[in-house]
Amino acid sequence: MRHLGAIRRLAGRGPVSFELQRNEAAFLPAILRRPSVLVVHNEYKRSNSTDSLVSAYWRLYRAGEAFAVRRADHIVCVNRAIRDQIARDYPRQLAKAEVMSVSVDTETFRPTPWDASDGVLRIVYAGRLEAQKDPGLMFETIARLGVRLAGGVEFHYVGTNEPERYPEFAAIAARTVKHGFRRSGEVAAILARAHIGLLTSNFEGLPVFLLETLASGRPMAAIRLPQFDPLIVAGTSGVLVERLGTKAQSADAMADAITSLWVDMRAGRPTPENIAALAHPYSVEAQLPRLFAAHRRLQAERWGGAPAQGLSAPVRPTAP
Repeated sequence: MRHLGAIRRLAGRGPVSFELQRNEAAFLPAILRRPSVLVVHNEYKRSNSTDSLVSAYWRLYRAGEAFAVRRADHIVCVNRAIRDQIARDYPRQLAKAEVMSVSVDTETFRPTPWDASDGVLRIVYAGRLEAQKDPGLMFETIARLGVRLAGGVEFHYVGTNEPERYPEFAAIAARTVKHGFRRSGEVAAILARAHIGLLTSNFEGLPVFLLETLASGRPMAAIRLPQFDPLIVAGTSGVLVERLGTKAQSADAMADAITSLWVDMRAGRPTPENIAALAHPYSVEAQLPRLFAAHRRLQAERWGGAPAQGLSAPVRPTAP
């Protein structure tokens, strides 16, 4: 609200459209009377939102979600499950919804050979440490790998949260490297020095970290979610493990799968290039033209004439 005047000046008379990554911002194009594209990242259920304000203010969140979905002129869902959720909760808005994942910058994240000469397995997680990510399972998995690999494992965390708030972290603190906040180029460099990405989430949209890991030619080890199936392929790009009855059982299964993957990697299987090929359909070049086409259409419908100049080709991202 403090910058509303500046935003109004930037929007000008048009043609212009807004792209919204959060429901909370939907009021901006509404009060400025501009068309908007809403990108929906999360499948929110109250039971899944135990680590955020969504759980405490569920009715307020749902009201904001309803306003954003109904107000948006076009909706992009990052996976099919989210589109199915819109079909169930907002059937009248389904016609303006499409499925398109987040995009990965394949110029920044590119395949490189991995170095396993010192025998130390380096595992990376980049992102928030909140309840939906199941950090406890992540840390227990690393602890079990330390036993299986006789201490030959490092855990690299890229993010600003404090893992110490989870009791399971104490067992792996000595083998953890905390990188803090890093921009995309720095994350790419960390992945280039590492071997495997790790995801243990209870639910996700489609994590950009997954795409960045694969585009870097590094396999991913993850608790299985249906949207991961096309990307994490056994023998090619990593391992998917079903969540089991207890955290200890899931951690054991994850550690076993990662140990087998590490053996294959040290034998030259799979290859960074084959892994990276699975991320190419999700690249900036492949996907952003669709997103820009939606903006051009909305602007032409509102203002008429030729679409706005400068949106005919994807622009390389510069933000982290």
